[in-house]
Amino acid sequence: MEPRTEDHSLEPTREMRVNKQIPIAFREVVSPESLLTGRTPLYTTDRGAAYVGNSLDLLRELPEESVNLLFTSPPYALHFRKAYGNAAKDEYVAWFLPFAKEIQRVSRQTAASC
Repeated sequence: MEPRTEDHSLEPTREMRVNKQIPIAFREVVSPESLLTGRTPLYTTDRGAAYVGNSLDLLRELPEESVNLLFTSPPYALHFRKAYGNAAKDEYVAWFLPFAKEIQRVSRQTAASC
């Protein structure tokens, strides 16, 4: 019996994912604190800042097209009432619409959301 050889070529197939590096060009270096004046971030790095507050209020204070990444909880109505409050299923779209409008307004065209 001959030993089996495997093809380890790097040519992509339908089953393979090809990772591509995407070059990122920064328009300018902006201090994260300068985007929300009058607010003190809980945490900052040279790449961003984390704030504690009403997220809709914070979104409304951000300049247009100033956000590269938005991280939210899953966009669906919850089946159970939470201690912090959440919209009922039949009220969810009306409740979420102001957030969606602000997210669109502050997101850069190249922004990612999770």
